[in-house]
Amino acid sequence: MGPVNARRDSASKADVRLERKLRYKFARLKAKGQLRSLYRNQYAKPVAGQTTTVSTVQTVSGHSVLTSEPYTLTPIGGKRVGVQADPQRAAQNVNGVTGNLVEGKPLHVELQVLLLVEQQKGVGVSVQAHEDLVSELTPLRESFAHVQTALDQSVAERKQLWEILDQVQQSREQLSTELAQLREQMNRLGSIYSVDKRLRKVEYNLPRLNGQMELLKKMHLTRTTSLLQAQAPSCFREKDHDIA
Repeated sequence: MGPVNARRDSASKADVRLERKLRYKFARLKAKGQLRSLYRNQYAKPVAGQTTTVSTVQTVSGHSVLTSEPYTLTPIGGKRVGVQADPQRAAQNVNGVTGNLVEGKPLHVELQVLLLVEQQKGVGVSVQAHEDLVSELTPLRESFAHVQTALDQSVAERKQLWEILDQVQQSREQLSTELAQLREQMNRLGSIYSVDKRLRKVEYNLPRLNGQMELLKKMHLTRTTSLLQAQAPSCFREKDHDIA
């Protein structure tokens, strides 16, 4: 068990050194702007019908290692229809990479491993960002649905208010017509009231006028009698005197 544990410890240390070295190289390539061209050359779209290899990351003895599997592209659209794996070659790749990790030797595919790891991390981040976006869109959609419902309700309420306003406008026009009619009736009633008031005044003054008329009549009769007596012949007055 001692040599096995020592081998595992050395492999772990080699893995740490390899990871540091790969990160350093990746940072240098990224700073120089050569990462895009390297990625383009490594993952360029192959010609249809050409046999090539696909690199996959596998975990062996707790370490991430790179394996290559051959596959052939179809001539239709350049799409891959399947992977023709070679078990012996995959085992050789796994053993070779594991041996290099244990011995701490530099790998010729270390940059590919780093690129694949970073690509997988990017895919994970993209998936997480998509999930976060979906989780954020769900309440936004719910709030939008609530806003849309409230907007529909407000539109319906506004329509009802317009209908009520039209009814009020019609009622106002009817009331205006009735008010004009009432004013005409009030004017008529006012004229009738003024005539009635005058009649009452005449009726109140009528007895006094009648008394004045009687007085005038008496005065007229008295004056007429006095005038007749003054104009009578003197002979009638002498006869009356002799008789007396």
